[in-house]
Amino acid sequence: MTSAPSLQPPSSGSRVSVLICALVLIPICSAEAQPIHADAEARFTEAVALFEAGDFESAREIFATVRLDFPRHRKTSAAWLMEAKALYRMGEYALCIDLLENFPGDEHASAAARTLRYARKQQEHEERLSAAFVLGVVLPLGVQDVSLAQSLFNGIRIAVDEWNDSSDPPVRIVFRNSRNTAEGARRAVEALALQGVDVIIGPLFSGEAHAAAAEANVRGVVMVAPLATDRDIARSREYVFQANPPPSARGVFLARVGIERLGAQLVGVVSDGASRVSQRMADGFSLETERLGADVIFHQTLIGPERWGLLGEVTEPFDSVDVVFLPIHDDLASESTRQIVKALGVIADLEDPPPILGGTAWNDVALSRYAAGLDVAFADVFYVNKNLSAVRRFSASYREASGGNDPGRLAYVGYDVARFVVELLSESGAESLAESLRTARTYEGLGTRINFDRDRVNEEMFLLTYTSGGVRPVR
Repeated sequence: MTSAPSLQPPSSGSRVSVLICALVLIPICSAEAQPIHADAEARFTEAVALFEAGDFESAREIFATVRLDFPRHRKTSAAWLMEAKALYRMGEYALCIDLLENFPGDEHASAAARTLRYARKQQEHEERLSAAFVLGVVLPLGVQDVSLAQSLFNGIRIAVDEWNDSSDPPVRIVFRNSRNTAEGARRAVEALALQGVDVIIGPLFSGEAHAAAAEANVRGVVMVAPLATDRDIARSREYVFQANPPPSARGVFLARVGIERLGAQLVGVVSDGASRVSQRMADGFSLETERLGADVIFHQTLIGPERWGLLGEVTEPFDSVDVVFLPIHDDLASESTRQIVKALGVIADLEDPPPILGGTAWNDVALSRYAAGLDVAFADVFYVNKNLSAVRRFSASYREASGGNDPGRLAYVGYDVARFVVELLSESGAESLAESLRTARTYEGLGTRINFDRDRVNEEMFLLTYTSGGVRPVR
């Protein structure tokens, strides 16, 4: 239903709007009975040329003159319609609607009604966008990292598109390039903060994330680092959150598994002295084991990948412990797999091998055949159940967005972090988002779980094990 014309002119105070009410009182004549006014016709032709050239503001002013400054003539209603169309092209939807709601019923009525429909739709769209939350994304676009960034961004975009298709308020994404440097990341966060974004996801790596986190905290903008693992990124920064647990936290998680789930009291640890990640996992494991009241019987360090094949010769006897933790990790995944295979081969030859705990690098389906007959559990922040309908839908959306590629780990991380943040943002608003992230219940995503501890670091992981030909969560 068309609303009644307003008796008060809009606040813009334009000449067009002020005279609308008076115009509806002018008698409407048929097109055949209306006189021809040469000056008005000439001005109308001039305005049409300006309109077609894209000068909508100048065209609107002349159409208004043709409509208002001459006695009623053959071009009056056409000028009325074209003035409204010029306002539409200028994005002045409220003025366009106001003008067309008073349009005379003549031969241009159907075109006027159509333009009025479009203007109302656009006004609704503009009003929805004005209420939108703004999600800033900071990622590198350098040659080395562009595929990683694109994968994560595609996951974020799919989460936002799904939200906007079914929920309110909508979310708008604003992207900034970190330029693969700490200073570039800081500047990107600064620019997003000045634009008034409600939350930022990114950057990828710890070096950039440190600088970005410092700037976000000073600006009071919530930032969620999706991939960086340095625990100090979130430390003492109330607006900064870390979705990827650091290596020490993974060690803590596995110590709790060993002591609380497996009931171990005597524990052994063998770590790689050449890997900082391995050492941090081992340190976190040992400290938590002792805090829980169990004993670390030995904590030995191996130097060099080949030493894992001599595991039984260079460590304390495995039959002296209830569980052994092997935080094998190499930056090259294939090298990690090779070292784990060597270690499993040694332990499999023992008469009574103890339960084995491993870290993220153990999440490899190819290892299942080497672990046959052994009691192995390992922790990772990532696991996807491909049988779930939600996972299948996401995979289909990702393939469409990426030209046929299947989603990898970063795509799921981007989706899960964005979905979690957007849901909380809609519930709490931007001002309370930091508190909501701190106190939210565990989020069960498609590939990750998220639950921030008091230091704003994600403490949720999956406990996984091997089956014949695969990996599955431990029940």
